[in-house]
Amino acid sequence: MKTRGCARDVYRLCAARHNSRQQTALVTVSGVTDTVRSVTTDPAHTTAGERRAQAECEGLRELIGVFTHDLSNPLQSLTVLCELALAEAPEGSEERAHASQCLEATHRMNAVVLGVSKLARKDGPRHVRGILEHLGALFARRFDRYDVEFLFEIEEIGDVVAPTWHIAPSAEFARLLEDLGDGILAGPDRAPEDYEEDPIFAKPFGEALSDFRVDAGLVAGGPLPQSIGTPFAAYIDGLWEGRLICESPHDELRIVEAVSPEGLRLGVIALQRRAGGDGARAVGLFTGVTLAVERESQGFGIGRALVMARLLLDERLPTWDLDTPAYSVGGAETVLSAAGALRAMALSAEAATPSAGP
Repeated sequence: MKTRGCARDVYRLCAARHNSRQQTALVTVSGVTDTVRSVTTDPAHTTAGERRAQAECEGLRELIGVFTHDLSNPLQSLTVLCELALAEAPEGSEERAHASQCLEATHRMNAVVLGVSKLARKDGPRHVRGILEHLGALFARRFDRYDVEFLFEIEEIGDVVAPTWHIAPSAEFARLLEDLGDGILAGPDRAPEDYEEDPIFAKPFGEALSDFRVDAGLVAGGPLPQSIGTPFAAYIDGLWEGRLICESPHDELRIVEAVSPEGLRLGVIALQRRAGGDGARAVGLFTGVTLAVERESQGFGIGRALVMARLLLDERLPTWDLDTPAYSVGGAETVLSAAGALRAMALSAEAATPSAGP
């Protein structure tokens, strides 16, 4: 980086490892440089190269989906609070002027988040370089203000511990995901826009976990007989050894099928070993139509992995059975990101499968 007052400051935006344990476990983008070269400079390998590039592009879009999801939720709350402050402030007062300025700032932030979130959609850029160039254009005005230039150098990520998936999308389900695109929120046989999206559908993790205990029959009042003598902690420890869908040994994290003591399938749950290896604890779940992750574990792709696991397990979303599928704002973005990740998984598997020959 050069000093101010000389030539333009130049920064290099490269794919690099994130040091968070869970982040590196659940979000992986790799092998980008060779892919871009094969697509742009080697016509003989265009088809295979494009497939691989699309898969890696989907991986980067997953990461963008996590970013926009975690930023949009608190931003919505901030916007509502600013609107309330503006409505309550006396006309012509200094407080009203400050509230108005804050509200305008949240609108500008919302515009940026919306611009970035479009990259996570299926109709976004199909290659990594296209994503980076879109980001450069989106922030060009801010770069120019400070006389900053970004050079997008796409490098391969190394030393990343990727999660292991024990279920892969079937060919039929992969075709369904491709056909649905962003219409996955509404489901098959519906118009793509036939779903509801509202923050009211978000549920805190503690409340979701309490509902799960009832649904599993571990407390009185649920749809199943109460399981006398089955403490919740022991039940969770038992799930750790249950049907494994995804695991990250690096983080001692597993996503398993959630099954009641009586054998009723409830969905999927994310479990993590306690410090010292003394049992497991639930850090996220997708049971019934409820998707929730504890606050301390948000921002690491666990929500997206839970949706991926549920889709792989059931090959459908439980919300499709509602009269009108409904999601929180963050939940909708998570579903779209998960569907994109599964499409990338299917593309990677297809690209890795040897051709049957002419």
